[in-house]
Amino acid sequence: MYAVAIFCSLSTQLSAQITVQSSGDVVAGQNLSVSDDVIVAGHMAIGTTVSDKACLSVENTVPSPNLTGTVPFYGIKSTITKSPFTPSSPAHAIYGYAYSPNYSGTGYAMTGVYGYAHKSYMTPNMFAAGVAGVTYHYGGIGVYGSCSGTLPSTMEANANYAGYFDGAVKIVGTLYATDVSTPSSLGQTENIRGINTSLTKNINLLNPVAYTLKQDSAWIDDKDAKDLRGIHYGFIAEEVQKVLPDIVYERNGELSINYIELIPLLIKEIQQLSAEIKVLQSAGKQQEKQ
Repeated sequence: MYAVAIFCSLSTQLSAQITVQSSGDVVAGQNLSVSDDVIVAGHMAIGTTVSDKACLSVENTVPSPNLTGTVPFYGIKSTITKSPFTPSSPAHAIYGYAYSPNYSGTGYAMTGVYGYAHKSYMTPNMFAAGVAGVTYHYGGIGVYGSCSGTLPSTMEANANYAGYFDGAVKIVGTLYATDVSTPSSLGQTENIRGINTSLTKNINLLNPVAYTLKQDSAWIDDKDAKDLRGIHYGFIAEEVQKVLPDIVYERNGELSINYIELIPLLIKEIQQLSAEIKVLQSAGKQQEKQ
């Protein structure tokens, strides 16, 4: 049996009946308005039946919007305002934390915050997202991800990113981007030097191949993943590692190639070939004059 403690100052309007079950679970009606904390040691459900698979279950049917416009509806809406006098204190409107200290098996997914979107076939153009992060032109980050385990307290002035990721990002699928840039300004680089011609000579040792990807359970049933099922052209990372190890990365036992950094090497090789062609052309003209 769960121990239940409920401490709440109910607002003036409360049209819900709170039921404490023998198991310690708490069930409330559809409309529950509180102005203080509600602490439940068991499970709490609002507007639906208690499920042992959810600590908090909220279910409501959204009525059709009236003809004068659309009105937003929220399954859960959480708002927090951070005082400017406490800039160092953390503030989270919704905090999700997944922790399994004693389980070492596999086959169970754990997420701090899980979002699922299911769109009706009757509204094919309607926007639907499991988790949506939005920022505004004043600056901010729509979605932030980090491998460091901590959140930064500051960020560059006027930062305005739809997504910001501090660490490796793995995409199982196709990345669509209108522009891809790599930091390379004078203020971001050091130890600048010319490319050694021995590196460009190694380009001739590379073995271009055509290949297909092994079927991955993450996209094998995805009807839109035809880009992954087709023929691809590139190099085998293990072979490139022997020739140009600086552009081969290893993470979790998997090798990948930084194809973008092949471009400067190719341009350097083209420049050298162009210079050699000009020398040969000049020599040919000299022979014609003789």
